Amino acid sequence: MTELRTERLRLRPVATSDVAALVEHQTNPEVMRYVPGGARARAAVEALVAGSDAQWKASGHGLFALSHQETGELVGYCGLIVVAEAVELDMILAEEHWTQGIGTEAAAAVIEFARAKGIAKLVALPHDANVAAHRVCEKNGMSPNGSAKLQGVTCVRYELALS
Repeated sequence: MTELRTERLRLRPVATSDVAALVEHQTNPEVMRYVPGGARARAAVEALVAGSDAQWKASGHGLFALSHQETGELVGYCGLIVVAEAVELDMILAEEHWTQGIGTEAAAAVIEFARAKGIAKLVALPHDANVAAHRVCEKNGMSPNGSAKLQGVTCVRYELALS
């Protein structure tokens, strides 16, 4: 099993045992305010976890569950999803863990994982109004390069060459 550790976090592939905690995060309208489609029902979270599991099996990467090393609490996920033409850095954190640098820390670990896997380039597609997500991208060396529409939502396209 692939596991990463940072100063505060343990990252491991998301699993069906994470669904209940992820549902709790992803049914919060504030957490999902900038996510195309908004709050997710349990079935959508189950599909996300199943899709990540399939991606791990097919390509050796996917979404990581983020657990606080001290408490073991699941604080969200961060990882890699395959989009049409690229590999995207994707993340959702529980609201009570915002503004603590956890997103930046998790993204840095996942970027290094992607580099070690030989992925040539990452993209991130945060909502154009999601200032916190823009900061996470920029703190991790990603640069804005245009925009994209996801489910009718305008997103900034960030890119990072890894090789």
